[in-house]
Amino acid sequence: MARKWVLFIALAVWTCIYPSGHAFAFSPQVIQRGAVGDDVIELQARLQYLGFYNGKIDGVFGWRTYWALRNFQYEYGLPVDGLAGSETKRKLVNASKYYEQFVKEQIRQGNDFTHYGGIPLSQQVKKRGSSAGSVRAAKTTASNVPKGFSQNDIRLMANAVYGEARGEPYIGQVAVAAVI
Repeated sequence: MARKWVLFIALAVWTCIYPSGHAFAFSPQVIQRGAVGDDVIELQARLQYLGFYNGKIDGVFGWRTYWALRNFQYEYGLPVDGLAGSETKRKLVNASKYYEQFVKEQIRQGNDFTHYGGIPLSQQVKKRGSSAGSVRAAKTTASNVPKGFSQNDIRLMANAVYGEARGEPYIGQVAVAAVI
């Protein structure tokens, strides 16, 4: 009985000292155009590290991120579909580095920064001029939504245009949107 306890304690200590060490880089979801969040921030940072993405790391998967991802897929011999699936993410993780703490701290502080490989991180930050005591308000909408409008406003407008101009050519839908 005492031998089992010693073995149990040794196993528990071993597990605490030597954890599995397997850290997941991305969540298991497929990342596609229109997505927002931490996975997109990591995707943009890794693509920028390799030199494929030269835009702002903002966590919004727009056209610039889409084309950077397609170029990465082409260069690394992956199926070119503009979707960050498991195979694409695995190649990205193996080919690049992601300094999560640095990237998220710069985003939180509102600094202009880059995340290119081969350049020291300290040289990739342009601090914004702000007083020491000022605190920024939390951003309530994604950066791809025009100022003054919420995501719900955009959805409401899209539904109204669809309801009024269903079946019309694109130019007709634009005209209806302009009237609304």
